[in-house]
Amino acid sequence: MNTEKQLYNARILMDEYYTRLKNCTSTTGKKNNFEKMLEIYHKYEEIQNEWILTYTGHYNNRFQKKKITKKKNKKYAIIQGLYLIGNTYFNPFTKEEFYWIKVGKSTDIYKRILTYKTHNPMIWEADSIELNTEQMNEFEKLCHRQLKEICKEIAENTNEWFMVSRETYLEICEKKWNYFYCIQDKKMREKILKRT
Repeated sequence: MNTEKQLYNARILMDEYYTRLKNCTSTTGKKNNFEKMLEIYHKYEEIQNEWILTYTGHYNNRFQKKKITKKKNKKYAIIQGLYLIGNTYFNPFTKEEFYWIKVGKSTDIYKRILTYKTHNPMIWEADSIELNTEQMNEFEKLCHRQLKEICKEIAENTNEWFMVSRETYLEICEKKWNYFYCIQDKKMREKILKRT
């Protein structure tokens, strides 16, 4: 039985292999990406419901993605809002560990996470929350404020990645959005959610 996380990663890989297949100039490369897609396709029944497979024609025309109603799966129904991700790093020379957390906003969370996973397959996706533009701007600002108070440092090239202690990282992993005061505080949450 496949877990939700395995299925999510399979969807990401299908998209990645499909993009590679379309951009590849050699027949061998196209065949290789097609075969990887085929392997995933046969492993997951859900993937078979999302892609059309034809065994004839050129490799780059054998798979077509179906239009999927996003309401089928709550995780993919979210179009706009905040996402919570994390990443851990390890210095192989000093054995030092680094724990990073990010609260970000997007009008298409699924595509944003896909972009992160293209660059880093080990991104930890904690959770997402659907919000309108005003709400997501307000919640993001409040979450960043809380992370600034407890972080060890903020990444140089961005103001959205916060390095935290291992304990804090694990607590956020466990509590997800419930870690943040603005989500926990019922009055504050209701006040923000009522604005529109």
